[in-house]
Amino acid sequence: MQEALNCRNVNQNLYPMRTQVILLTILLAFWMAGCSYYYVSKVRGSEVFMFSTIMVDDEEIGLYHLPENSGKINRSSGRTLAIETRTPDPVSNALQYLEKSGPMTVYFGFASAEAETGEEFQRYLENLIVYLNNNQGKKVILYGHADNRGSEGANFDYSLRRAEHIKTKLIEVGIDEFQIRVEAMGDEFPIASNDTPEGRKMNRRVEMSLII
Repeated sequence: MQEALNCRNVNQNLYPMRTQVILLTILLAFWMAGCSYYYVSKVRGSEVFMFSTIMVDDEEIGLYHLPENSGKINRSSGRTLAIETRTPDPVSNALQYLEKSGPMTVYFGFASAEAETGEEFQRYLENLIVYLNNNQGKKVILYGHADNRGSEGANFDYSLRRAEHIKTKLIEVGIDEFQIRVEAMGDEFPIASNDTPEGRKMNRRVEMSLII
């Protein structure tokens, strides 16, 4: 009888200890879960995709397809892909157009200093303005020409007046006059026969040549 009472007292003493062990186990589980979350979110946070930057291994780069028009792709440290956009440069575009088009030729009527211009001339002027206004040390040369009808002095005068006429147009659209040089060539440099009206018209001209 006494032994039964003793066992009962022992069991009653162990009950609070079991409860404490269970509570400590639960607290330990929560603590471990919290540590795991901190490690994933803080320590390894750099491995997560963040907006425009993608962190990938070299082997995985082929799995990501970037847009064709996304601009220049720059790789740093072998693991980061950063997308850069390029803005068009108006001055470079203007220079590229001027180099590609070469000298601009403007033609004139017989005994006239009025140029026959069109859309191509206007486009050339637009690019010439952009380039010269951003390159003050550069110049454009205007070579005036004439056909061989008339005296040498008259033809020289016509070629000069034609070049001056184009110079005035350039100044009107905003080009500095100190960036414009005029050369009167008279009738010494024909590019076609002066025996036909068509040939003479081609010789009555001003050639605009940009010094780059």
